[in-house]
Amino acid sequence: MEKKRSFGVSIFGSVILIIGILAILWNVKHFPSDADARVKSFFVICDSLLVSSIVYGTGVLLLREWARKLALAINIAVLIIYPALLFFWKIPASSFEAAVSTAFPVAILCFFTRSGVRKQFK
Repeated sequence: MEKKRSFGVSIFGSVILIIGILAILWNVKHFPSDADARVKSFFVICDSLLVSSIVYGTGVLLLREWARKLALAINIAVLIIYPALLFFWKIPASSFEAAVSTAFPVAILCFFTRSGVRKQFK
């Protein structure tokens, strides 16, 4: 039996994949070579999460259960790590950037924990 992917899963999977690719390209172009170690570390952590988003975005589009679980785990980590990095390391970020970096992971967590969405990945 072939699995059917809902429109919402297709949108989230595609958006995750596209954001991951575009953000990595942006980070490569804007990597602060003259910045201090904490800012460079921030970029490396972000790039690690972005590479994983390409992997789990592809898995979401293929309706793989591991990808749904990885999406949940990574976005929980993002909600914990990103504010900590901004607060403790004093990484400059606009309020829009901070809002999107919080709202998108919350949307992913809410969407991928819905029972109808979970059933698609079984």
